[in-house]
Amino acid sequence: MKKIIVLLLALVLVFSLSACGTATKKNEISSIVLSSTEISVSVGETAPLLAEITPAESKDELTWKSSDENVAKYYDGEILGKGKGTCKIIATAPNGVSAECTVTVKGKVVNTGSCGENVSWTYYDDYTLVFSGNGDMQEYCDGIGDFGYEKLPWFSYLSQAQEIQIENGITSICSGAFYKTLLCEKIYVPDSVSIIGNGAFACSNFKSIILSKNIKQFGSRVFRDSNYTIYYPNEQSALISIDKTTYFKNSPIYNDILSHINETNPENDNYYSWNFNHFGKLLFYSETPQENSWHYVNGVPTPW
Repeated sequence: MKKIIVLLLALVLVFSLSACGTATKKNEISSIVLSSTEISVSVGETAPLLAEITPAESKDELTWKSSDENVAKYYDGEILGKGKGTCKIIATAPNGVSAECTVTVKGKVVNTGSCGENVSWTYYDDYTLVFSGNGDMQEYCDGIGDFGYEKLPWFSYLSQAQEIQIENGITSICSGAFYKTLLCEKIYVPDSVSIIGNGAFACSNFKSIILSKNIKQFGSRVFRDSNYTIYYPNEQSALISIDKTTYFKNSPIYNDILSHINETNPENDNYYSWNFNHFGKLLFYSETPQENSWHYVNGVPTPW
């Protein structure tokens, strides 16, 4: 009889422990969803980062860690940018369940403003000029001659900027946007851009420009008086179909549109074509070696 009682007590104890273990597992965090998976801040700025856990009634606490505390750190619901760079902020539950957010920290803002209904520009103290938002850039000048560029709100920074970023979402680049850019060596035009205005990249010291594959219209003299390499991400035949605005040379104000042409190089010297006075190479994308073509090597545009 005693043996039976002992056995029953042991079974009760086992079931009790099992139930407790099950209850504990039910309250463990099974998932973590962060309020953002990507955050961009400037040095010294903060941005909110919150976590939603499942189940919500779990009492487990999250541990927050930065992959590089010299770049960014987590403080009580906020990310603090500490130094230029990129890192990950990771939230981890006691059972190992985790979620992460990629944080990009830029330099301190020197100046910023709008340059379109939903487009803005920002210049940072690390000599980076960034254009972000959605839609067209505002026009400030005709971009044909050598005057009027001081109307560009960011013009004074073009001679200093060492990096220029045009973020995806911008659909047009205004006339004269990067006239006389001196120190930036490379610029990438995102695929959201379909229109490039007059003289947008004129008289600049870029070494290379990677164009959008969705260009629908070039202005006049877009790349004039420059010697950089233009990487066009389509076949040569695609360039023929692009609308190219042409201006008459002798127009007193350089803005009398005479026609839209499809020829890459108009024979009539009285016109300012889209590639007027561009002395560098124009390369077309090709998967196989071709004359005047390029391809990607480890993600880098490279001539064949």
